[in-house]
Amino acid sequence: MSRSFLSRLFSRKRRKAPTPPIILPESVQAIYERACRGHHLDQVLWGKALLKSSFVPPDHEQALIWFTMAANAGYGPASNMLGRCHHFGWGVPKSFEQAAIYYAQAAEQNDEWGRYNLGILTLRGLGMPQNLPRAFSLFAKAAQNGHAKSMNILARFYEEGWTVPPDPERARALYRASAEGGDYRAATTTPPC
Repeated sequence: MSRSFLSRLFSRKRRKAPTPPIILPESVQAIYERACRGHHLDQVLWGKALLKSSFVPPDHEQALIWFTMAANAGYGPASNMLGRCHHFGWGVPKSFEQAAIYYAQAAEQNDEWGRYNLGILTLRGLGMPQNLPRAFSLFAKAAQNGHAKSMNILARFYEEGWTVPPDPERARALYRASAEGGDYRAATTTPPC
């Protein structure tokens, strides 16, 4: 063998072996395929998978793209997820102000999680001035629509007398309804009878 052949052989850049395609469980693959066809719920589910999943590596920027597609179509849960991305800094700089904008959009699109999340920011004065009457209104609307976590927070308003007169009976009923609706925190905060 000639020296030039050997030098050429060893001087070549090592080629990276192609990475095998990710094999997804059928149910997850089906979510991805429906998301690609424009199904808004599946776009949100695929975006959530891209935030944190054992099936695909995290890709917060791609998750934002999927959430934005569904939010632009008026799908409230997608607007709520955009709010969460801004709230926690997933793929974008953390910004309570931006989170509030997306949560408000979700609430306008009748998404109870968006209403609840906007209520939390309003209650705590994050990204906006604290406004207990507005927070009460947001939680009351979501609770009226069956949102268990909102019932729990609303119960606190009645228990503590925030913007409304204290009403232990109303608080107890809301804690109970919240626990029955699946909010584990309500089960641990229900005042004794």
